[in-house]
Amino acid sequence: MRAMVLEGFGQAAAAPLKKRDVPVPIPGPGEILIRVRFCGVCHTDLHTVEGELPDIVLPRIPGHEVVGTVAGAGKATGKLSLGFIAPAATAGSA
Repeated sequence: MRAMVLEGFGQAAAAPLKKRDVPVPIPGPGEILIRVRFCGVCHTDLHTVEGELPDIVLPRIPGHEVVGTVAGAGKATGKLSLGFIAPAATAGSA
């Protein structure tokens, strides 16, 4: 999958995010995989990119305000089925 990856901290204006091809994650029990169609950028993302938050592990794919469709599901995910429109205010590990 394509993603904008933070490999090193820097000022947002210096464009520290790099476009990369990364492996598609496999959802575990109780998790879904969302094919992201839209992703918002909030101030927390800017703090992350600029290295202002503690305990950020690199590389990292920022973004936690997304809308997309369910592209995969682990066991015990309830009624969510493939193709379901899935808004998410937070995403686990990206």
